[in-house]
Amino acid sequence: MAEDAFQHSNLLLKLCGCNRLTLTQCMRSEGDLFAFYASLIRGGSRFELPMSSVLLEARATFCRQGPAQHNLCISHRKRHQINKEANERERLAHPEAVFVKGEQGMWVWPGLVLFGSSGGRKTRNGVSYVVESIGEDSVVAGGIKLSFAHLASTMRLPWANIRQLSGYGI
Repeated sequence: MAEDAFQHSNLLLKLCGCNRLTLTQCMRSEGDLFAFYASLIRGGSRFELPMSSVLLEARATFCRQGPAQHNLCISHRKRHQINKEANERERLAHPEAVFVKGEQGMWVWPGLVLFGSSGGRKTRNGVSYVVESIGEDSVVAGGIKLSFAHLASTMRLPWANIRQLSGYGI
């Protein structure tokens, strides 16, 4: 079978709906990352290398130490778990943090970014809000004063979300 048989097959045309996208210039990706995956295509410096070697190099080059700043989750339970762990870890650096009870209790502090998750009159779904100040029973986030109960029912922690990460260039 020819090496490029799949590339020119009716199956590929059917799978992609006759659409083709060829990236030729780095516009949004980090330059080093684009250069790496551009080297994997035919004519690239890594095209002939065994996949195991390429994977080892990629893991060594692009290894991130520590937890990710943002995580996309499908599972509701996994999102809660990641957010809780990150919230507990981050609150240690914020002695002024206050615990807000709710479905998923959370520690909040000035500067914390929260995502709106239940649109209403005051907040919007999928919009990020920065906590500006904390009172005895309320929080000011994004210029909006919210009771702790309202905050707990309309905001989510930022580390793991299902869809809204566009404010962070993702």
